[in-house]
Amino acid sequence: MKRANILYSLLTAITFTSCTKGFEDINTNPNSPSVTRPEYHLTEAVTQTAYAYAENGFTRRPAALGRYITLIRNNDYELFRWTSVDWSDIYQRAMVIKTMQQEGAATGQPAYVAAGNVLLAFNIAYLTDLYGDIPYSKALQSVENGNIKPTYDRQEDVYKSLLSLLKEANTQLMTAGNGLNASADAMFSGDALKWRKLANSLRLRMLLRCSKNYTTAFTEMQEILNNK
Repeated sequence: MKRANILYSLLTAITFTSCTKGFEDINTNPNSPSVTRPEYHLTEAVTQTAYAYAENGFTRRPAALGRYITLIRNNDYELFRWTSVDWSDIYQRAMVIKTMQQEGAATGQPAYVAAGNVLLAFNIAYLTDLYGDIPYSKALQSVENGNIKPTYDRQEDVYKSLLSLLKEANTQLMTAGNGLNASADAMFSGDALKWRKLANSLRLRMLLRCSKNYTTAFTEMQEILNNK
C-alpha cells in the first residue's frame, strides 16, 4: 500500500510538471503581440487617414453632395437617401495616433510624437470642419479614466488648439524629426523636412479658414512663410 502511494505521488508530480512545462510559450499568440512599436502604428495611421480622406472626396457622401461624381449603382447617395453617420472611424484613427505617440515617448523616439501631432491635427481639423463643435479636449481618455462620454469643445477652441499643435510639431520635427523609420513612413519615407512642410501647410490652410474671426491669423501666416 505504501509503495502504491509513492507511485501515485510520483505520477501526480510528473503530470502537473508536464502540464506547466512551456505553458507561456504554448499559450502566447505570435500574431497578437501585447507590445508593439510606434513605427507599426505610423504605417496604419498614415494609410488609413489617406484612404478615408480619398474615399470621402471621390466615392462617398461629400463627393456626391458636391456632384463631383455620379454613381451608376448603389445610388442612395445620389438620391440623398442617407441615414445617420457616426464619426467613430476618425476617432479610431486618432486613438491609433495617440498609441503611437505614447510608444514613441516611452521608447525615447520623439519623432513619432511630432509626426503624430501632424496626423492628429489633420484628422481632427477634418472632423471639426464637418461637424463644428466636437469632443476633443476630453476625448480619447476611455483607457485612462473610463470617460466614454467626453464633453464637446467649441470649434473656435478646437481650431486654436490645433494651430498650436501644428506649430509645436514643426519645432519638434526641426530638432528630432530624423528618427522616423523610412520603411514605415508610407508618405514621406521618414523625411522630416516634408513632414514640417505638411505641418505648416495644414496650419496655413486652417489660418485662412478662420482668418475673419482670428485676429492674429495673417501675422501667423507671415511667421510660417519666414520659417526656415
